[in-house]
Amino acid sequence: MIIDCHTHLNNYHDEAVDDIQGCLTRLQTAMRRNR
Repeated sequence: MIIDCHTHLNNYHDEAVDDIQGCLTRLQTAMRRNR
């Protein structure tokens, strides 16, 4: 998931800020669940 998010950031950069924020939100949620 982290790699996908990183690739997503590189591919779209400023064009898809909302998608990037959604990706990061999903990452944070996953991190909390893992704890």
